[in-house]
Amino acid sequence: MGAAARPAWPSRTACPALVTPHDASTNLGLQQLRRWLPLELRQRVLAVKRHLNDRRQAVRWSEAVGWSEARNGHEAVHGGEAAAAVGMAAVAELEQPVLPSELLANKLANLQLAIAQLNGTLLPPGHTWSFWRLVGRPGRRRGYLLGRNLVDGRLVPQRGGGLCQLAGLVYHLALLAGVEVVERHAHSVDLYTDDNRFTPLGADAAVVWGVKDLRLVNPHPVPLRLGCQLAGQRLLGRLEAPLPLRPREVRFEAVEPGANRVRVHTLVDGTVIQSSSYHRSPPAQPPAPGS
Repeated sequence: MGAAARPAWPSRTACPALVTPHDASTNLGLQQLRRWLPLELRQRVLAVKRHLNDRRQAVRWSEAVGWSEARNGHEAVHGGEAAAAVGMAAVAELEQPVLPSELLANKLANLQLAIAQLNGTLLPPGHTWSFWRLVGRPGRRRGYLLGRNLVDGRLVPQRGGGLCQLAGLVYHLALLAGVEVVERHAHSVDLYTDDNRFTPLGADAAVVWGVKDLRLVNPHPVPLRLGCQLAGQRLLGRLEAPLPLRPREVRFEAVEPGANRVRVHTLVDGTVIQSSSYHRSPPAQPPAPGS
C-alpha cells in the first residue's frame, strides 16, 4: 500500500519526560490533573511540550526516507540483490509472528499504516530517530483502527492499538546493531508466558502518542537504513549499512523473579544497559496472545 499522507509537524511528536515535579505537592497536583484531563488532551499538551523542548535543543532528526530504492517495502526488507545494488548490507535482521488476537485484523491494518511511514528510514550519524515523529498521530482520519493497548495494567481498545510490537522490533534491531537508545519504555505488565511469547521479555517497547516514544541515535560513522514489512502475519525488520558493522551480542536475563513481579536486565556485549520491571499479575480479563 502507498505511504499515507504525513501530518503537519508538530502535532505528531510525543514526550513523557517534560513535566517534572519539583516537590510532593506538585506531584500530587499532576496526578490529580492526570485523572481529570481526558487522555487525548493530555497527549496533545505533552506533544507540544516535546516539540518546544526539541526546538530548544536543536535536535537533528533522521530522514523520513533514505535511498529511493527503500521506498519499495520488498526491497528494503528482503535486502539481498536490492541492498547489494546500492552497496547496503544487513547489520541486524529479525522476524516475529503477529499472533492471533481478538482484534487481529485491526492490528494488521494499523501495522501496515505505520510501516508505510517507517520503511526506508535513514539514520545519519549523530541524528535522532523518533517513532512518533515518523509515524504520526494514529488518528481515525489517517485510517487507524481500534486495537488493543495496555493502559494502567489493563488491555483496552484504543485507536492505533498494536503498534508496540513494531516499536519493540525496531528497539531489538537497534540493540543488535549497536544503536544508542535514548528513550524506551517497558510495558508495565508481562502478559505472556514462555510458551506464547513472540519476543523475549525485555525486548518490548511501549509507545503511546503524546506519552511514550522510542528514540534512537546512530553512533556509527555511516548511515543506517531501516527496512520493515508485514508479510501475512509475519513482521520483518532489518537494519542495513553501507559498510560492515560488528553485530552486538544481546541477552535478556530475568533477575529477582517473584510471584507477582520480575525484573529483566538487558545486556549488550555483556554490559547491562537497561533494566525493566514487570508485574506478573494478569489484567482483569486475561488477554489472548498477540496483543
